[in-house]
Amino acid sequence: PPPPPPPTGSDYIYVANSLDNTLQKFNSNLNFLGSVQTGQNPVSLAVSPDGNYVYVANAASVTLQKFNSSSLNLINSVDTQSSPTSISISSQGNYIYVVSYISGNLQKFDSDLNFVSGSSSVGFGAYFVAVSPDGNYVYVINSDNNTLQKFNANLNFLGSAQTDQNPRSMAVSPDGNYVYVANSTSNTLQKFNSSSLSVTNSAATGTGPIALAVSPDSNYVYVGSYYSDVLQKFSSSSLTLLGSTISGFPRSMAISSQGNYIYLADSVSDHLQKFNSNLNFLGSVNTGNKPNSVAVSP
Repeated sequence: PPPPPPPTGSDYIYVANSLDNTLQKFNSNLNFLGSVQTGQNPVSLAVSPDGNYVYVANAASVTLQKFNSSSLNLINSVDTQSSPTSISISSQGNYIYVVSYISGNLQKFDSDLNFVSGSSSVGFGAYFVAVSPDGNYVYVINSDNNTLQKFNANLNFLGSAQTDQNPRSMAVSPDGNYVYVANSTSNTLQKFNSSSLSVTNSAATGTGPIALAVSPDSNYVYVGSYYSDVLQKFSSSSLTLLGSTISGFPRSMAISSQGNYIYLADSVSDHLQKFNSNLNFLGSVNTGNKPNSVAVSP
């Protein structure tokens, strides 16, 4: 029989493994709950705000998939026309945004994966997409021309700002006021005003920061640096470094709904790691081959 569900209020963690093409599900104690085949080379995933669905972008098969989060049954799969790099879901759960590094396309789908609209103005190098908490704005970082770009929900271009070199990850603060960008070549964390896109602060990170998350209360920013194997915690206001710990090779990061746990996907050792908010290591579990993306249910 399947394992019993975790207590009410605990999280489910989903991991996409890019070399064996699997989506895995764990509970908050890192107990394995199930797995399902995805398309080829899953590179990004997102969980619906109600926790009922998991969306997966597959780079090699050029598809966007929707799974039932409980059974992991595939509900739908659509062609994205160009290889997807990153996806993000609106806080209302009604739209999924997809970017493609090669084509530079930014696309919008509804929750049933019907195509709504698209824009090609992001340009070659579109690497990561994030939606503002109110669903009114979409942000994209471009690692080829080192820019942070802003669109409205209809994908009309609103403006851009220069980042440091090779931005690889981004997060919008839950209060919607700031956008944080991790730059993997310049080894920096930048804080942008979400309205004006002006830089308000910057801090040095470890080497190769490519994983980034903001705490639910907007007070802390966590950064995982791939080449220095370190997880760092910064204050969101001043970007003051508050702590760091050895973390393996963090490829992706997600924070629990209460902000008390951080989950890291280590794509070299093929592990899912768990830390508390004070960066104490709490345990790890084996994943599939090369976990590329991790997400936590609300």
